Amino acid sequence: MDSPLSKSAALVLHLCAQSWSTARQTLTASIRGGLTAEELYSDGCAAIRWAMHRRRTYTGADDPYSSVVTSAWVRRARSVDKGQPWDEARRARLAMQEKVPDGLYEWFIAR
Repeated sequence: MDSPLSKSAALVLHLCAQSWSTARQTLTASIRGGLTAEELYSDGCAAIRWAMHRRRTYTGADDPYSSVVTSAWVRRARSVDKGQPWDEARRARLAMQEKVPDGLYEWFIAR
């Protein structure tokens, strides 16, 4: 059976799973090394579609995560495209505030 993703799309997923900064550094180096923006976009789209499909398979159709994240990234892309600064530290603080504390899930399951 063929892989659902190309090797380069799988690499994009792998890099993004490591961290956004690792993904950015490696993909920037790849572009400098000859990868075209079109190839990166195509591989990135394939990786995102696969990840969203996989999440939907496990969580069900009512999971709002994909649409919420997509909307947030569209807003971010528009801001960056307009030359507006992006406060990565603020975003990291917000993400930490939204994080579910370690052990909380297990606590609810044990009840």
